[in-house]
Amino acid sequence: MKKEAVVISTEKLVSQNICLNLKAIFGELIHFHALSLNDIADKKIACNVCAFPLEDNLSIIAGKVMPGTKFIPVKHTLSKTGFDKLQELPFGKEVLFVGKSKDLVEETINLVLELGANHIAYFPYDQQDEATALNFDTAITTNEVHLVPFHIKKIINLGDLIIDSETVFSIISILNLINKNTRNMLFNYMKVVANRPSGFFNYINAAYGGERFLAEIVQGSDYVIFGCDKDNVIVYQSGVRSDIAPSFIYGHKIHEYFNDNMLLSEDLIEYKVIIFKNKKLIVNKLPLDVGPEKESAFAIIGYDYFNKIVIKQQKSDKEKKVAKYNFDDIIGSSESIQKTKRLALQAASTDLDILIEGESGTGKELFASAIHNESSRKKGPFIAFNCAALSYNLLESELFGYESGAFTGAAKHGKKGLIESASGGTLFLDEIGDLPKEIQVKLLRVLQEREVTRVGSVERVPVDIRIIAATNKDLYDMVNNLKFRSDLYYRLYVLPIRIPPLRERKEDILQLVIEFVKNKRTKPDIPLSTIDFFSKYYWPGNIRELKNCCDYIVNMNMEFNIESLPQNIIRSVQETYESHAPIEHPRKESPEDAKKQALEKINEATINGVSIGRKSLTKFLNDTNIFLTEGEVRTLLNELKNEGFILTRKGRLGARITDKGINYLRSDT
Repeated sequence: MKKEAVVISTEKLVSQNICLNLKAIFGELIHFHALSLNDIADKKIACNVCAFPLEDNLSIIAGKVMPGTKFIPVKHTLSKTGFDKLQELPFGKEVLFVGKSKDLVEETINLVLELGANHIAYFPYDQQDEATALNFDTAITTNEVHLVPFHIKKIINLGDLIIDSETVFSIISILNLINKNTRNMLFNYMKVVANRPSGFFNYINAAYGGERFLAEIVQGSDYVIFGCDKDNVIVYQSGVRSDIAPSFIYGHKIHEYFNDNMLLSEDLIEYKVIIFKNKKLIVNKLPLDVGPEKESAFAIIGYDYFNKIVIKQQKSDKEKKVAKYNFDDIIGSSESIQKTKRLALQAASTDLDILIEGESGTGKELFASAIHNESSRKKGPFIAFNCAALSYNLLESELFGYESGAFTGAAKHGKKGLIESASGGTLFLDEIGDLPKEIQVKLLRVLQEREVTRVGSVERVPVDIRIIAATNKDLYDMVNNLKFRSDLYYRLYVLPIRIPPLRERKEDILQLVIEFVKNKRTKPDIPLSTIDFFSKYYWPGNIRELKNCCDYIVNMNMEFNIESLPQNIIRSVQETYESHAPIEHPRKESPEDAKKQALEKINEATINGVSIGRKSLTKFLNDTNIFLTEGEVRTLLNELKNEGFILTRKGRLGARITDKGINYLRSDT
């Protein structure tokens, strides 16, 4: 179905001209309607997209359309041919700029300066001051040659102003028309117009932002982007920099300017070093997919700045392939942590997949690393990956790898993904709950078949991996709310391990604090009053927060007392005291107490014909001084179900009591 957009301006003729220009660019792909403010009655019109001249008052135009309309300011620029004429003028040349009015001329002068033609001194022509015009021998105009004073012999006609590439890309993006054909159309259009310094860069970033090296480049601030045509001639430059390009160098062949034939390569270039004017520069090159032609985008980055990032990334990648922790690194003698360690140690002796559940900061990666080092795979790689760290496109290629030519910028021989790289060892997938559903489907196949298919390939590659997944979310709830695939959940939920939060193992706090400060140059005295104060705090950030607190005190050379603690901890404990709420309620130890209370509440809900879910049941138990987490309540419900005391139903239907459960309650009274 053809897309539609409305063009609104104060003058109908302006709207019509914009529509004609846009039609020349988009052809039959989009239908544009030209309207003026006078065409619109008091009733607001409905449209999804409204384009308007940049110089018009948007607030007035917005008042004529329905809320929710997306607005696109129409910017204008020069043709590449017209802009090149300006580039040919000598530095410092004084020229007369001629147009219909002084205001329009000044707007056009601002445009050419913004485009980068700032080596010329422009003087707007004022028809009321003919004497001043006698001082000039050269005039510039945009198709207003008839207005140029007769005595001026050299006239540079820049041609009509045309719609710039940023406006075209905005239209494509907002109307969801980005595909290979529109990319090609846009890039070809960009070659015939003068692009603003941000234009080419924004397009490359948006249209090709899935390429890993480019995503890393744009995070820096020390780059210059060049766009080159099929002959390696520079047609675009994002800016100037003294050690790379002290001025705009349009028209130069990039390999000749930098005196390095490596830049002639048609392949992707990542982090290559070249010598330019006795300085090292980093070069990245992205071949662009525009049919038979070989346009390219180059990023030239200062070596000193970017090499630090590259070295850091390489070091980080290397460290990720080694499991750094063992079970001895898991500190704590409380029953809860010792029970968890025993379960994890037993799980390590198997080759089954594992799901580690726990709040942020409890040490999920530490457990995963220890399990790997205790397993039969300890000599194989241990690769840790955060599923929430990358966008969908990057995530897919990073996990599954890709074949040569799978997408623009793909390495010549393809690339192994993390799943293949982990073969023979362990792949630790942290924050598995943030994995997009499309990736969940592909991961499920890996778990089922133990084989992986690279992006752009149909070949299945066998892999020998063990997956340890971790999450701080309630995956069971996510399954019920259709946010996580149930088949993947049950594939992962083979050996579940729950890591207790710090508030459930407060007897370990002293031992942990000693561990965190033992390697510091100064070992502060740790009074028990401070540890007692620690035990009254909730620790929402768990062990990570405790370590940060210790680092804060030690590095600030403070005494390890209550006054030295971060203010948020002091304030939280004080507020708890001031509210007269007990810091920590006594916990009923008997499992039968929890079972009975839970059944009583479920029975009450069943009688009243209402549903009760895990969250409501957890709150009820906490109010009766039985302090269980949602995970523990889920375990309790499973036990009640296995004993035949309750029936559980999916979604928000909750649980209901059975006759057997009612008899159990009666027999207990």
